[in-house]
Amino acid sequence: MVVTHPFKVALEKEIATWNNYRRGLRPEDRLYFDEVMNAARKHWKEIGACQRLVPMEPIFLSVMVEQQRKLEELKKELKQIMI
Repeated sequence: MVVTHPFKVALEKEIATWNNYRRGLRPEDRLYFDEVMNAARKHWKEIGACQRLVPMEPIFLSVMVEQQRKLEELKKELKQIMI
């Protein structure tokens, strides 16, 4: 039996409210949108711990954390290439 945390369910519901926006995007941009939402999913525990009235605030913050992590990884890779 799979038990799903209540906030994970709430996160998916919040993401689902953006489906019309997603459908309005160009197909290539939908991939980026999906990556952004997947970044938020990686941080569902932190988002749930935040307990904000506006759920998108911690979701966007989680996405920024994930993007910063990727940026730092790319900087390290670039530095290795430049050596």
